[in-house]
Parts: sequence; C-alpha cells; structure tokens
Amino acid sequence: MSCLVRFTPSLHISSKHNSRFTMQTGWSSMKKFPKHVRSRLTKAAIAVGVLMNGVAARGDDPTRERQVEAAFIYNFTQFIEWPKDAFGVDTAPFVIGVLGRDPFDGLLARAMAGKKVGSHSVQVVYFRIAADVSAVNLLYVPTSEDEHAGDVVARLSDSPMLTIGQSEFFLAANGGIRLYTEDRRMRFQINLRATDRARLKISSKLLNLAKIYGK
Repeated sequence: MSCLVRFTPSLHISSKHNSRFTMQTGWSSMKKFPKHVRSRLTKAAIAVGVLMNGVAARGDDPTRERQVEAAFIYNFTQFIEWPKDAFGVDTAPFVIGVLGRDPFDGLLARAMAGKKVGSHSVQVVYFRIAADVSAVNLLYVPTSEDEHAGDVVARLSDSPMLTIGQSEFFLAANGGIRLYTEDRRMRFQINLRATDRARLKISSKLLNLAKIYGK
C-alpha cells in the first residue's frame, strides 16, 4: 500500500539564535503512521526543509552563520550513505573532524551532542595542523586552511570520507561539498567526482537541491 504525505517545512531562527521548526502536513491522517515511522518522516522533512529553503545566513552575524553551517553539516549526513568499511565496528562513532583553529568556537560540537548518523553516535575531533589529519567520516576545512586542503584531500582521497569547505578553490582541490552564501542565504555545491571516489552514495533528494560542480 502506498500513501502520499505532503510536507511544507520551514525553519525559523530567532534573534537569540534559537532554532524552531514548524511542520505542516497535507493530511491529518499522518497520525495513522506508527510512531517510529512518523519520527523518521518528520526528521527527513525537517532536513529537506533546511537544505531546500537555504536558511538566511547574515554575514554581519558570524554566530548565526556558523549555526546555520552546523545545521547543514548534520543534515548532509542524513542524505548520504557511507560504505560499511567506513566503520570498524557497528558501535563505532561517526567522526567529524575540523582542521585548524575551530571556526565554530565549540558550536559544532555542542550542536552534534546527542546526534546520530544511522546507529552511530556523532563525535567531533580537532586537527591542529594538516599533517595530523587522519581518516574520519567527515572533515570540515575552513577557508583559513585552504592552502592545505589539496594536500589533505589528495592524501585521503581513497578514504570513505566526506570533505566540506567554503571556497571555490576547495572544490577545485577535489573537495566534496562547498558551503557558501548567495543572496544572504546558505547554499551548497557538490563535487560528484570527489564523492564518487570516496564511495559515498548521495540521495537524489540532496542532489536535486545542490548545484553540481563542473556543470
């Protein structure tokens, strides 16, 4: 049996940087779904809403911009599948690495507290210099580390690792996803060559919302 549920998701970030999601469904009959199914549908709709709406990211408010970036980073993980060998054991954490000085000032770690990617709890680690970077599941490379991005990506290019950066140079250096602002909204661009090499399976939902690098 198939059933159509239409979501109209939206994200509001108040002046105090608190996030509030408002969900509306086309059918009140959503209540007929089992609780665990409703939970998955709601989480998926929220994630799509954040990515689709291109949440406002004001350049004059760096805290808000980082908050939005953190939301995007987590939502990416909900639409990308990592190969089984990306995790040594089923209980292994999903590791997010940040290269260089933490541009989030701890916000990313706080945002990921209690979060999961599949059955894997999220853990955030930090690499002071490029030489310290080891294979993680997701690596964030701030613009301050652009000069090292190419070396890091080349060294770990065969690892099942998603790399995320901000500059156009990052994608040219075979980075996976670029986050950027356009018309004061957060957008993203995907380098399929890089994600394919890392053996990451990206949902068509995410691809439909992205700008594809090289096209």
